[in-house]
Amino acid sequence: MGRHRQANRLQPERLIPKALSMPKRPTSQPTIALTARFVAVLYASTQGRSGRWRRIGDCAERAGIKGADVERAVRIAEKAGLLVMHIDELQVMLTAKGLEVAQPERKQSKR
Repeated sequence: MGRHRQANRLQPERLIPKALSMPKRPTSQPTIALTARFVAVLYASTQGRSGRWRRIGDCAERAGIKGADVERAVRIAEKAGLLVMHIDELQVMLTAKGLEVAQPERKQSKR
């Protein structure tokens, strides 16, 4: 549960350039929030490690994203360079950029 809490601290505005976050048609939830949630769950499920593939359906379910919103969130994250899709399977993996922006911000200690 601790990893899931870290994923909720993700700042969606850090993830997607504004030009990519504007939906072309009305959605049930803002596109940037869906994408951020999906990327945060993907980060948590891979424990922040690179080179780990995860099933899109599993991540979407954990993020509470359904229907056309799943495709939209994955497409936006891919266009932003945050993840790549597997060529043959419905799996995704975070890119170096995706890992960087999805990691929870750490509090800096005072010296």
